[in-house]
Amino acid sequence: MRKACFSLCFLASIPLQASCYWCLDYSITTQLDYGYLRRSEIRNLRLVEDTARVKGSGRFKKVMSTEDLVDRMNWESAIRAGLTYHRNDKTSLEALYTYFFPWKGTKTVTADGSLQFPFIDPVFSEDYTGADKARAEYESWLQNAELNYWGHLTPSRANYFAFAWILGFRFLYLKEDFDLKFSKVGSSSLYAIETKNLLYGAQLGATLEINPSKRWTWTFQIKGAGFLNVAETDLCIGDENNTIVLKEFTKERWTDSYLLEGYGQLAYHWRRNFSVHFGYQGFILTGIALAPEQRDVKLKDRRRVHAKGQIVIDGLYAGLEYSF
Repeated sequence: MRKACFSLCFLASIPLQASCYWCLDYSITTQLDYGYLRRSEIRNLRLVEDTARVKGSGRFKKVMSTEDLVDRMNWESAIRAGLTYHRNDKTSLEALYTYFFPWKGTKTVTADGSLQFPFIDPVFSEDYTGADKARAEYESWLQNAELNYWGHLTPSRANYFAFAWILGFRFLYLKEDFDLKFSKVGSSSLYAIETKNLLYGAQLGATLEINPSKRWTWTFQIKGAGFLNVAETDLCIGDENNTIVLKEFTKERWTDSYLLEGYGQLAYHWRRNFSVHFGYQGFILTGIALAPEQRDVKLKDRRRVHAKGQIVIDGLYAGLEYSF
């Protein structure tokens, strides 16, 4: 057992290069990645029901839900750019920005005058009962920015194993639109919701790097962040061919949000200062206002921002790094 522990420690301390550490030869590293990701998770809420179809429990059959829209969101692209300043072999400063192309889910249902929105008391509405058609569109935009300080316990790409801890600041902006349109003969009305989440907070993380050779590097990273979230909801319910407004308000709320992220990557160092990499990333974000979850079935004067939603985003990345 002692021999095994000694061998592992010895292996971790073996330098891979007889020359100086690469991070002392280059001060700046640039990074450009392309990602292909999916967005999932939402509370499964009823959006449209068919009064001509009754379940055994006596409830009208649900023909559209929030999960239906999320399930119809395709995988979308993302662009990530990074810039790292290597002060020495022990510390680095990193700036990252990611733009996620919007996810969009749509669904249309039709019936012979039997569709309705699940209001507690539907008699208050005209176009949302006895409708022939209902169409929903749900779109979600996300941007991410990070500024991180890296503390390298062992220099990157110098030994078989390298460890680093991360302390940083993170900003996220999530904007969502939800439109639900009910139509019947001669009339159409729109149930529209827009939400915005501006998240500011600190994050901690750790990185394990495995260098089996000078050419190959495995990287495993985990981050956790806590945010102050400025969540806003803008809701408008039109009726009678959008000539009247059943309810309209804009409200803002401050709340706390949290993120947990994992990332794995394999890099091939084509040259000492140029590499290509492929990776998988996934994160869960909780404590946010999602547009469909703001739907109001009571039509009371109460104005609220429901900020208990969560999303999961995961997918693949491929990119390049160049140091100089």
